[in-house]
Amino acid sequence: VHIGGPDDQCSMVGYRDGNRCTLTTDLIGEISIDGDDQILDCNDHLLTQYASYPGSGIGILVSGRTGVLVENCHIGAGSAAYGDGVLVDFSSDVTLRGCEIESSDVAVELVSSSGCTVIENLISGETREGIILRDDSFGNTVSGDSVSTTLAEGTTSLALRGAIYISDIGEDIIVLVRENVIEENTFEGAENGILFSLTADNDILRNDVSSTADAIKILNSEWTDRFYHNNINGEARGAYSESAPAELSYAGGGNYWGRNCPGPLFVPGEDSNRSDVVDSTPSASPTPGTWGCLRAAARPGTW
Repeated sequence: VHIGGPDDQCSMVGYRDGNRCTLTTDLIGEISIDGDDQILDCNDHLLTQYASYPGSGIGILVSGRTGVLVENCHIGAGSAAYGDGVLVDFSSDVTLRGCEIESSDVAVELVSSSGCTVIENLISGETREGIILRDDSFGNTVSGDSVSTTLAEGTTSLALRGAIYISDIGEDIIVLVRENVIEENTFEGAENGILFSLTADNDILRNDVSSTADAIKILNSEWTDRFYHNNINGEARGAYSESAPAELSYAGGGNYWGRNCPGPLFVPGEDSNRSDVVDSTPSASPTPGTWGCLRAAARPGTW
């Protein structure tokens, strides 16, 4: 189904009011947003894949667009899910809001996109990767989302994944996922909570992150992201870094690692896999504002 553009089919599945297309029925198949400044309001209707193509295709595609809003969509159900629930590539100023995405292999994927917002969505079911920011995606916000999976292995709640390309003359071209804000989300159930690979200068704050292995997995050769005010619970480790030293606090604010006073609140080599992966100002409570045992005891709930 095409929404917007010269082949607009909104009238076949709903009604149009200006640039807003509101669905009036459930759909089987895929949706492509084919115009800029389009609003797709699924009106809580369900979008599922054909039974002959389980776990494949793209539920909603936004490619090469700007100013698009997709909201109130229920995407995928059980085996009638997609390869990508929502794919946004080479686009800007796209908002995905208030959607429920079930059992897609990848629920939400942003590729080489900027200024986009993924907010207040619910991702669940047999999802391998919840939200991916890929290639040179920058300046995006992921906020207020809930991501969980029922799959046991090979899963990641949130992945920030840059890329390396080979130029025509054989040189490496490195593109980074950078300058994004990841805040106030809940990530749970996956093997890895948040994965960093070829990233820089992202802000990750006030998230609840739990995993069956590593809550934080860093594959960068250099760590320049800012990670603070998060609640961390990794059943294997809180943080794993493949090669880079990492300071997991920022501007005097650290994270809660499940440890309480009077003992140490972060133990390098136990809460992380390396002695140089540290949180210098860990929190004494999952409530922000109780940094360090002495300060927490003296003035509970204060910075």
